Amino acid sequence: MSSSVYKMLIVDDERAIVNGLVSLFEDEPDLQLEIFRAYSGLEAYEFLQRHPVDIVMSDIRMPGMSGLELQRQVKELWPGCQFIFLTGYNDFHYAQEAMRNEGADYILKTEEDATIIQAVHKVIGRLERQFEINAFMAQAGNRLKQALPVLQKEFMWELLQGEGSSDDQQFLRQMEELEIPLSPDRPVLLVLVRVDDWGNKIHASDQTLMLYAMTNIVQEYLSPIAELYPLTYEQSKLVLLIQAKDPGERGASGAVQSTLPPPKRIALFVNNILESVLAACKQYLDLTISMLAAKEAVPWQACRQKFKRLRRLLLIDCAMRQEIALSESNLEDEEQAESKPDASVQLQLGKISMLETYLETGQREHFFGLFFELMKLAQEPDYVSNGLKLHLYYALVSIYLAYLHQSGTMHDLDSRLDIHKLTRMEEHEGWDEATRFLQQTAERIFSHKTADLAERDREVIRKIKRYVEQNLAGDLSLTRIAEVAGFNRSYLSRLYKQMTGKGLSEYILEVRLLKAKELLRQHQLKVHEISDVLGFESSAYFTRFFKRATNLTPTEFRELDH
Repeated sequence: MSSSVYKMLIVDDERAIVNGLVSLFEDEPDLQLEIFRAYSGLEAYEFLQRHPVDIVMSDIRMPGMSGLELQRQVKELWPGCQFIFLTGYNDFHYAQEAMRNEGADYILKTEEDATIIQAVHKVIGRLERQFEINAFMAQAGNRLKQALPVLQKEFMWELLQGEGSSDDQQFLRQMEELEIPLSPDRPVLLVLVRVDDWGNKIHASDQTLMLYAMTNIVQEYLSPIAELYPLTYEQSKLVLLIQAKDPGERGASGAVQSTLPPPKRIALFVNNILESVLAACKQYLDLTISMLAAKEAVPWQACRQKFKRLRRLLLIDCAMRQEIALSESNLEDEEQAESKPDASVQLQLGKISMLETYLETGQREHFFGLFFELMKLAQEPDYVSNGLKLHLYYALVSIYLAYLHQSGTMHDLDSRLDIHKLTRMEEHEGWDEATRFLQQTAERIFSHKTADLAERDREVIRKIKRYVEQNLAGDLSLTRIAEVAGFNRSYLSRLYKQMTGKGLSEYILEVRLLKAKELLRQHQLKVHEISDVLGFESSAYFTRFFKRATNLTPTEFRELDH
């Protein structure tokens, strides 16, 4: 049984056939359908111009516009729409033409109900395959170009910060697929840029524009001999990935006469233009910046370590200086002072931000898996330092407080959380106690989040039930109920089934049955009037529905009750 709800339009110039088919499909619990009707090809075409549907079940021979002509017109509007031709003419010519026009199926009106229902199941199976493969891939392909800049930045940032390898075929393939404007075969030079003073540019949009303009200035200086790819980080910093152009791509003016190897040659050129870039940014953008360039271009595999080292140098050697242009080669070499375990720890600490995502999205298992992995770092004898413990502790506190504030749950949890103790690491007797306290705090947040979500879901169910009970003769289509609840149709169907153990259509029928019994006992309305009040298409359909549920017709029920 499919969990999706499909829209189906039934078209025939005989009203009895349309209404009978509607009743047939509404009585079939395994079909999740939202059904519409049309009594001519022209009426169907006018409807379909405004409303897309998934399936059209149509007669072939109709006055004005035949089913085959309707199919041709609709395929231009909604290419994915599937057709089932239902006709009284056992004519191979019609079947041939229907199949040629990509009709989904062709069956006779004289067929058994089971055959008609099976034809709809067959089309739904085709739709599911189409949606999962063709439609999804087409949509992804159309959006890839729009998302390309974001995907490029994520890929490059993972290269500089993540754990993935950059020396395999997958890396080369991704570079090509994402159209990164740098070559995977040539070394790359890293340059860090820091904005020291934004001046009067206090808005994020202004600052983003200034970073873009700053990149353009650098590009102007580099264009004769190098390509550039910029990445923004920490709001006011850039890392520029610079790569010498292939010699064949350079013009005569871009030739660099030097006996230095290419990696050092591009570094020399960049270091020579740093002062000019600083001056141009000050003159044209009124920005005060500092720059730190690597001493030479490195292979892609070494970019991660190079970036880590340059960030450390920018933090230590340039911390209190402004408007300064430095080269890595001019600074004291601290490589020997950096221990390998510390590099591993720094890599692990880079995952802290993932805890925030896990907390926001309610991924409890992933959160605690990473939580204990990080907290264990401060227990390793080789790594233990107060600085590391403080970093870990207050990073988690910051994540907790940010979530409580942004979600508006600070007040709700105030009595269950010791905020005073949470914000003071020294209140704990040791690291083990601090870890337990942070764990318990996270548990309380997750418990509250789960309870809050459950209550929100229960309120959605209550809202749905109120709407159904108050609109039995109104629009009880899944589309309308989804609008009332504020969710999409498929999610709402799953949520209702998950929360109540029954389908939404099953609940609607139950409410109609209870209301029908109530009205029949009152003896004030005739059977056909009760049918109208309850939103049934006809009194005949109401009678069939009632008898199937009670083994009595409405009249028999009224007489027995009397």
